[in-house]
Amino acid sequence: MKHRFFITGDTHGRIERFSSKNFPLGRNLNKNDIMFIAGDFGLIWRNEEDDEEKYWLNWLDNCSWTTLIILGNHENYNAIKNNYQEIEINIDGTPFKAYKVRNSVFIVKRGQYFKIGEKTFFCFGGARSIDKESRIVNVSWWEDELPNFKECDDALNILAAHSNKVDYIITHEVPFDIIKILYQNNCTKDYMSAFLSEIYNKVNYSQWYGGHHHKNLMNIGNTNVNILYTDIIEIK
Repeated sequence: MKHRFFITGDTHGRIERFSSKNFPLGRNLNKNDIMFIAGDFGLIWRNEEDDEEKYWLNWLDNCSWTTLIILGNHENYNAIKNNYQEIEINIDGTPFKAYKVRNSVFIVKRGQYFKIGEKTFFCFGGARSIDKESRIVNVSWWEDELPNFKECDDALNILAAHSNKVDYIITHEVPFDIIKILYQNNCTKDYMSAFLSEIYNKVNYSQWYGGHHHKNLMNIGNTNVNILYTDIIEIK
């Protein structure tokens, strides 16, 4: 089975970038093709789907491709866990765990390693909200935005079980090594970016894609790490 893979950055509940006008290539895709969203999907924001969320989630489900969403920091983690079934899915490769939002819209659980066709992927969502102090707990900020230590240990173990090799890494935050380049050392390390740096320095991969920083930047500092915001690119 043939697959094409695409990725974009944070959508924050606005998915107009996938319209036929903004993404005409989408007309030529099918459900075997994958669109990754690198966190801060934001379209599941209320504790229960309202009419607007239902409309846009159904609209995305009716797009020609299959959507795989990585967890960001601006997500309603309670709504995701409470309203959507956790399932194991297999898209022409190996199974992985995800929340089923619609028939072709899934949120990938943190720390999943899987194969689709001939390509392998490792996905690890989450990031620290720098505006946490201005947000309300369980209304506009959720503690689960950051991984717990077990999730980090499990991620390292599954990567080690695959000889620390993978084709593509998709995260929301990026390694601290890259953040230092991005902000010319004017930045503060947190345990999320430090953990991703551990992976960055240990794992052999082809390309790393992240979001979070609201920039479209490829091969940062001559590395194989890329940050996406509004751009949609094809992974090859």
